[in-house]
Amino acid sequence: MSLIQNRPEAARKFIENVLATKDQNRQWVTEHLKMQIPLAALLAAETGEGLPQLFLSKTADQLVDWIKRMPWPCAERTISEIALTIP
Repeated sequence: MSLIQNRPEAARKFIENVLATKDQNRQWVTEHLKMQIPLAALLAAETGEGLPQLFLSKTADQLVDWIKRMPWPCAERTISEIALTIP
């Protein structure tokens, strides 16, 4: 959507805000499960080429670390959803 609107910088800032999210009521969701990481990775994958390569690499690295720590059913769904963004 950011490419259609020609707003890749706004998309980058939005994704950075997603990564920085801290749930105050259920801290375990963002501090231990780090569920903001797969969401940010999916948003970055959908935005794609409009984002700086360094930002995409950093987001991908965080996703790889998250996948290594999560049970396969959780990681598998995220991987499947991101795979849908590949042309």
